[in-house]
Amino acid sequence: MPSNVRDEKINCPYCRSVSKFDFPFNKREYYHCPSCDLIFLRRGDDIKTTVDYYRESYYDDHTVDQLSGQRSNIYRHILDLLEDYTNPGSLLDLGCGCGFFLKEAGERGWQVSGVDPSEKSIAYARSLIGDNVVCGTLDDVPTDRRFDAITLINVLDHMVDACRQLKKVQDLLAPEGILYLRFPNGSFHSFVMRLSLMLSAKQFMNRFLIFHEYAITQRAIKRCLGDMGFVDIRVFNAHLTGGNFCPAGWTFAKLTVKILNSLTWGFFKSLEKLSGGRWLWGPSLQVIARKGTGGHRS
Repeated sequence: MPSNVRDEKINCPYCRSVSKFDFPFNKREYYHCPSCDLIFLRRGDDIKTTVDYYRESYYDDHTVDQLSGQRSNIYRHILDLLEDYTNPGSLLDLGCGCGFFLKEAGERGWQVSGVDPSEKSIAYARSLIGDNVVCGTLDDVPTDRRFDAITLINVLDHMVDACRQLKKVQDLLAPEGILYLRFPNGSFHSFVMRLSLMLSAKQFMNRFLIFHEYAITQRAIKRCLGDMGFVDIRVFNAHLTGGNFCPAGWTFAKLTVKILNSLTWGFFKSLEKLSGGRWLWGPSLQVIARKGTGGHRS
Protein backbone atom coordinates (compact mmCIF):
# COMPACT_ATOMS: atom_id res chain seq x y z
CA MET A 1 0.00 0.00 0.00
CA PRO A 2 1.40 3.42 -0.89
CA SER A 3 2.58 5.36 2.17
CA ASN A 4 0.57 8.41 1.11
CA VAL A 5 -2.65 6.43 1.74
CA ARG A 6 -1.62 5.75 5.33
CA ASP A 7 -0.80 9.44 5.81
CA GLU A 8 -3.97 10.73 4.16
CA LYS A 9 -6.76 12.16 6.33
CA ILE A 10 -10.33 12.22 5.07
CA ASN A 11 -13.64 13.38 6.48
CA CYS A 12 -15.97 10.97 8.26
CA PRO A 13 -19.07 10.38 6.09
CA TYR A 14 -21.31 10.87 9.14
CA CYS A 15 -19.98 13.65 11.35
CA ARG A 16 -17.38 15.08 8.91
CA SER A 17 -14.58 14.89 11.49
CA VAL A 18 -11.06 14.43 10.12
CA SER A 19 -10.24 10.72 10.26
CA LYS A 20 -7.01 8.77 9.93
CA PHE A 21 -6.18 5.50 8.20
CA ASP A 22 -6.83 2.52 10.49
CA PHE A 23 -6.13 -0.79 8.68
CA PRO A 24 -6.17 -2.50 5.27
CA PHE A 25 -8.50 -5.36 4.37
CA ASN A 26 -8.53 -7.21 1.05
CA LYS A 27 -6.84 -4.35 -0.83
CA ARG A 28 -9.24 -1.79 0.64
CA GLU A 29 -8.43 0.94 3.16
CA TYR A 30 -10.49 1.63 6.27
CA TYR A 31 -10.48 4.84 8.31
CA HIS A 32 -11.62 5.41 11.90
CA CYS A 33 -13.43 8.55 13.05
CA PRO A 34 -12.11 9.82 16.42
CA SER A 35 -15.35 11.67 17.12
CA CYS A 36 -18.29 9.34 16.37
CA ASP A 37 -16.26 6.07 16.34
CA LEU A 38 -17.44 5.03 12.87
CA ILE A 39 -15.03 2.84 10.86
CA PHE A 40 -15.55 3.33 7.14
CA LEU A 41 -14.24 2.30 3.75
CA ARG A 42 -12.25 4.81 1.73
CA ARG A 43 -14.78 4.93 -1.08
CA GLY A 44 -13.63 5.34 -4.68
CA ASP A 45 -15.63 5.91 -7.84
CA ASP A 46 -16.99 2.35 -7.99
CA ILE A 47 -20.42 2.89 -6.41
CA LYS A 48 -22.28 1.71 -9.52
CA THR A 49 -20.12 -1.42 -9.64
CA THR A 50 -21.03 -2.16 -6.02
CA VAL A 51 -24.77 -1.78 -6.67
CA ASP A 52 -24.52 -3.95 -9.80
CA TYR A 53 -22.81 -6.67 -7.78
CA TYR A 54 -25.66 -6.88 -5.26
CA ARG A 55 -28.22 -6.97 -8.06
CA GLU A 56 -26.53 -9.55 -10.26
CA SER A 57 -24.10 -11.68 -8.22
CA TYR A 58 -24.82 -11.53 -4.48
CA TYR A 59 -27.33 -14.42 -4.56
CA ASP A 60 -24.82 -16.83 -6.12
CA ASP A 61 -22.01 -15.85 -3.73
CA HIS A 62 -23.70 -15.46 -0.35
CA THR A 63 -27.07 -17.19 0.04
CA VAL A 64 -25.86 -20.57 1.29
CA ASP A 65 -26.58 -19.71 4.93
CA GLN A 66 -30.08 -18.45 4.07
CA LEU A 67 -30.97 -21.58 2.13
CA SER A 68 -29.49 -23.88 4.79
CA GLY A 69 -32.07 -22.84 7.39
CA GLN A 70 -29.45 -22.05 10.02
CA ARG A 71 -30.84 -18.53 10.50
CA SER A 72 -34.31 -19.73 11.54
CA ASN A 73 -33.68 -19.34 15.28
CA ILE A 74 -32.27 -15.85 14.70
CA TYR A 75 -35.40 -14.84 12.78
CA ARG A 76 -37.64 -16.10 15.60
CA HIS A 77 -35.55 -14.23 18.15
CA ILE A 78 -35.88 -10.97 16.16
CA LEU A 79 -39.64 -11.37 15.97
CA ASP A 80 -39.79 -12.06 19.71
CA LEU A 81 -37.93 -8.78 20.30
CA LEU A 82 -40.23 -6.80 18.01
CA GLU A 83 -43.31 -8.26 19.67
CA ASP A 84 -42.00 -7.16 23.06
CA TYR A 85 -42.45 -3.60 21.74
CA THR A 86 -45.50 -3.83 19.51
CA ASN A 87 -48.23 -6.17 18.35
CA PRO A 88 -47.81 -7.65 14.86
CA GLY A 89 -48.61 -4.98 12.29
CA SER A 90 -47.01 -3.78 9.07
CA LEU A 91 -43.38 -4.87 8.66
CA LEU A 92 -40.83 -3.85 6.04
CA ASP A 93 -37.64 -5.91 5.74
CA LEU A 94 -34.89 -4.07 3.84
CA GLY A 95 -32.49 -6.45 2.16
CA CYS A 96 -35.02 -9.24 2.57
CA GLY A 97 -32.96 -11.74 0.59
CA CYS A 98 -34.78 -14.98 -0.13
CA GLY A 99 -37.69 -14.04 2.13
CA PHE A 100 -37.34 -16.59 4.94
CA PHE A 101 -37.60 -13.94 7.67
CA LEU A 102 -40.73 -12.48 6.07
CA LYS A 103 -42.25 -15.94 5.74
CA GLU A 104 -41.71 -16.51 9.48
CA ALA A 105 -43.15 -13.07 10.27
CA GLY A 106 -46.20 -13.62 8.06
CA GLU A 107 -46.97 -16.87 9.87
CA ARG A 108 -47.02 -14.88 13.13
CA GLY A 109 -49.56 -12.36 11.90
CA TRP A 110 -47.40 -9.56 10.46
CA GLN A 111 -48.39 -7.85 7.21
CA VAL A 112 -45.06 -8.22 5.44
CA SER A 113 -43.26 -6.30 2.71
CA GLY A 114 -39.69 -6.62 1.51
CA VAL A 115 -37.19 -5.08 -0.86
CA ASP A 116 -33.85 -6.40 -2.11
CA PRO A 117 -31.58 -5.47 -5.05
CA SER A 118 -30.87 -9.10 -5.96
CA GLU A 119 -33.07 -10.30 -8.81
CA LYS A 120 -32.57 -13.98 -7.97
CA SER A 121 -33.25 -13.43 -4.26
CA ILE A 122 -36.53 -11.66 -5.02
CA ALA A 123 -37.58 -14.43 -7.40
CA TYR A 124 -37.03 -16.94 -4.58
CA ALA A 125 -38.82 -14.73 -2.04
CA ARG A 126 -41.87 -14.45 -4.30
CA SER A 127 -42.07 -18.24 -4.40
CA LEU A 128 -42.39 -18.15 -0.60
CA ILE A 129 -44.60 -15.13 0.13
CA GLY A 130 -45.96 -13.84 -3.17
CA ASP A 131 -45.78 -10.33 -4.59
CA ASN A 132 -45.19 -8.49 -1.29
CA VAL A 133 -41.51 -8.13 -2.22
CA VAL A 134 -39.92 -5.94 -4.88
CA CYS A 135 -36.55 -5.93 -6.58
CA GLY A 136 -34.88 -2.61 -5.82
CA THR A 137 -33.56 -0.48 -3.00
CA LEU A 138 -34.99 1.65 -0.24
CA ASP A 139 -35.39 4.46 -2.79
CA ASP A 140 -38.00 2.31 -4.54
CA VAL A 141 -40.29 2.19 -1.48
CA PRO A 142 -43.13 4.74 -1.88
CA THR A 143 -42.54 7.70 0.41
CA ASP A 144 -46.18 7.82 1.50
CA ARG A 145 -46.12 4.34 3.05
CA ARG A 146 -45.75 3.85 6.82
CA PHE A 147 -44.70 0.74 8.71
CA ASP A 148 -45.04 -0.31 12.34
CA ALA A 149 -41.61 -1.98 12.18
CA ILE A 150 -38.65 -1.90 9.80
CA THR A 151 -35.80 -4.40 9.94
CA LEU A 152 -32.31 -4.33 8.43
CA ILE A 153 -30.71 -7.72 9.09
CA ASN A 154 -27.03 -7.63 8.11
CA VAL A 155 -27.78 -4.83 5.65
CA LEU A 156 -26.81 -1.44 7.12
CA ASP A 157 -23.05 -1.98 6.81
CA HIS A 158 -23.51 -2.78 3.08
CA MET A 159 -25.22 0.53 2.29
CA VAL A 160 -23.05 3.00 0.40
CA ASP A 161 -24.91 5.97 1.89
CA ALA A 162 -26.10 4.53 5.20
CA CYS A 163 -26.77 7.86 6.96
CA ARG A 164 -29.17 9.07 4.28
CA GLN A 165 -30.81 5.65 4.15
CA LEU A 166 -31.42 5.63 7.91
CA LYS A 167 -33.13 9.01 7.69
CA LYS A 168 -35.41 7.61 5.00
CA VAL A 169 -36.11 4.58 7.20
CA GLN A 170 -37.13 6.95 9.97
CA ASP A 171 -39.54 8.75 7.63
CA LEU A 172 -41.13 5.42 6.62
CA LEU A 173 -41.78 4.40 10.21
CA ALA A 174 -45.20 5.08 11.68
CA PRO A 175 -45.34 7.23 14.85
CA GLU A 176 -43.51 5.33 17.60
CA GLY A 177 -42.60 2.65 15.05
CA ILE A 178 -39.84 0.16 15.86
CA LEU A 179 -36.47 -0.08 14.11
CA TYR A 180 -34.41 -3.28 14.32
CA LEU A 181 -30.81 -3.51 13.11
CA ARG A 182 -28.32 -6.36 13.05
CA PHE A 183 -24.76 -5.93 11.75
CA PRO A 184 -21.17 -7.12 12.34
CA ASN A 185 -19.66 -5.62 15.51
CA GLY A 186 -17.08 -3.10 14.30
CA SER A 187 -15.23 -3.14 17.62
CA PHE A 188 -14.85 -6.93 17.54
CA HIS A 189 -13.79 -7.28 13.91
CA SER A 190 -11.40 -4.31 13.92
CA PHE A 191 -9.76 -5.57 17.14
CA VAL A 192 -9.23 -9.03 15.64
CA MET A 193 -7.96 -7.40 12.44
CA ARG A 194 -5.34 -5.38 14.29
CA LEU A 195 -4.37 -8.41 16.39
CA SER A 196 -3.91 -10.56 13.28
CA LEU A 197 -1.64 -7.88 11.78
CA MET A 198 0.47 -7.83 14.94
CA LEU A 199 0.73 -11.65 14.98
CA SER A 200 1.28 -11.93 11.22
CA ALA A 201 -1.86 -14.08 11.05
CA LYS A 202 -3.74 -11.89 8.59
CA GLN A 203 -4.09 -14.55 5.88
CA PHE A 204 -5.67 -17.02 8.31
CA MET A 205 -7.95 -14.57 10.14
CA ASN A 206 -9.29 -12.74 7.08
CA ARG A 207 -11.72 -15.56 6.34
CA PHE A 208 -13.53 -14.91 9.65
CA LEU A 209 -13.62 -11.10 9.46
CA ILE A 210 -16.39 -9.00 7.93
CA PHE A 211 -15.87 -5.51 6.53
CA HIS A 212 -18.15 -3.91 3.98
CA GLU A 213 -18.84 -0.19 3.55
CA TYR A 214 -18.72 0.36 7.33
CA ALA A 215 -17.66 -1.36 10.54
CA ILE A 216 -20.25 -0.04 12.98
CA THR A 217 -19.53 0.16 16.70
CA GLN A 218 -21.87 0.48 19.66
CA ARG A 219 -20.88 4.11 20.21
CA ALA A 220 -21.31 5.02 16.54
CA ILE A 221 -24.83 3.62 16.17
CA LYS A 222 -26.01 5.09 19.47
CA ARG A 223 -24.82 8.53 18.42
CA CYS A 224 -26.36 8.29 14.97
CA LEU A 225 -29.79 7.11 16.14
CA GLY A 226 -29.78 9.56 19.04
CA ASP A 227 -28.97 12.46 16.70
CA MET A 228 -31.91 11.42 14.52
CA GLY A 229 -34.30 11.49 17.45
CA PHE A 230 -34.79 7.78 18.07
CA VAL A 231 -35.56 6.87 21.68
CA ASP A 232 -35.39 3.74 23.87
CA ILE A 233 -32.22 2.74 22.00
CA ARG A 234 -30.90 -0.67 23.06
CA VAL A 235 -27.66 -2.14 21.71
CA PHE A 236 -26.65 -5.67 22.69
CA ASN A 237 -24.88 -8.77 21.43
CA ALA A 238 -26.63 -10.64 18.63
CA HIS A 239 -26.98 -14.41 18.67
CA LEU A 240 -24.34 -16.28 16.70
CA THR A 241 -25.42 -17.52 13.30
CA GLY A 242 -23.60 -20.80 13.83
CA GLY A 243 -21.75 -21.11 10.54
CA ASN A 244 -21.85 -24.00 8.12
CA PHE A 245 -18.29 -25.25 8.26
CA CYS A 246 -18.89 -29.01 8.42
CA PRO A 247 -19.51 -31.27 5.40
CA ALA A 248 -22.75 -33.23 5.29
CA GLY A 249 -22.65 -36.31 7.50
CA TRP A 250 -20.00 -35.02 9.91
CA THR A 251 -22.22 -35.45 12.96
CA PHE A 252 -19.44 -35.28 15.56
CA ALA A 253 -17.91 -32.18 13.99
CA LYS A 254 -21.30 -30.46 13.87
CA LEU A 255 -21.89 -31.31 17.53
CA THR A 256 -18.46 -29.89 18.42
CA VAL A 257 -19.20 -26.65 16.55
CA LYS A 258 -22.56 -26.39 18.31
CA ILE A 259 -20.94 -26.80 21.73
CA LEU A 260 -18.22 -24.26 20.92
CA ASN A 261 -20.83 -21.77 19.71
CA SER A 262 -22.81 -22.25 22.93
CA LEU A 263 -19.72 -21.68 25.10
CA THR A 264 -18.67 -18.64 23.04
CA TRP A 265 -22.14 -17.12 23.25
CA GLY A 266 -22.21 -17.70 27.01
CA PHE A 267 -18.86 -15.91 27.37
CA PHE A 268 -19.97 -12.84 25.40
CA LYS A 269 -23.30 -12.62 27.23
CA SER A 270 -21.54 -12.90 30.60
CA LEU A 271 -19.28 -9.96 29.71
CA GLU A 272 -22.30 -7.96 28.59
CA LYS A 273 -24.19 -8.71 31.80
CA LEU A 274 -21.26 -8.08 34.16
CA SER A 275 -20.54 -4.71 32.51
CA GLY A 276 -24.14 -3.54 32.48
CA GLY A 277 -24.18 -3.61 28.67
CA ARG A 278 -20.93 -1.67 28.15
CA TRP A 279 -18.73 -4.59 27.02
CA LEU A 280 -20.21 -5.82 23.78
CA TRP A 281 -17.59 -8.05 22.22
CA GLY A 282 -19.65 -10.56 20.27
CA PRO A 283 -19.08 -10.83 16.49
CA SER A 284 -22.45 -9.18 15.76
CA LEU A 285 -24.59 -6.50 17.39
CA GLN A 286 -28.33 -5.97 17.34
CA VAL A 287 -30.14 -2.70 17.94
CA ILE A 288 -33.76 -1.95 18.68
CA ALA A 289 -35.09 1.60 18.91
CA ARG A 290 -38.37 3.49 18.79
CA LYS A 291 -39.10 6.41 16.50
CA GLY A 292 -39.27 9.58 18.58
CA THR A 293 -41.93 12.22 18.19
CA GLY A 294 -39.59 15.16 17.62
CA GLY A 295 -37.98 14.21 14.29
CA HIS A 296 -34.21 14.17 13.81
CA ARG A 297 -31.97 16.73 15.38
CA SER A 298 -29.27 16.89 12.72
